[in-house]
Amino acid sequence: MALLRPDNLKPGLYVFPYCLPKDMKSPAALEKYKQGPVGHLNIIPSGPPALPKFLGLWFGFCLVIGFFVAYLRCPHTSGWNSLPRSISRRGYGRLPGLRFGKP
Repeated sequence: MALLRPDNLKPGLYVFPYCLPKDMKSPAALEKYKQGPVGHLNIIPSGPPALPKFLGLWFGFCLVIGFFVAYLRCPHTSGWNSLPRSISRRGYGRLPGLRFGKP
């Protein structure tokens, strides 16, 4: 880590060995990839991670996707009015099996 600090890298994704897309087929670039190392280096901003923010965003994302999938699963003729009923019917049938360790 001490080796990278003086370079003052900006946050981003770094790929090594570096070469332009047009040079990917050149013998020099192919030799760099053969010799290695080959990798990606992800640099994030300094400081402690903001875990509550990320968890909140992930929870919101899961809610949005869950409602979207539930809407697609429920019959289109009944609309949003039957969505809670549809979710509870489909989910309740699986609960006893999960509770008693059965598939």
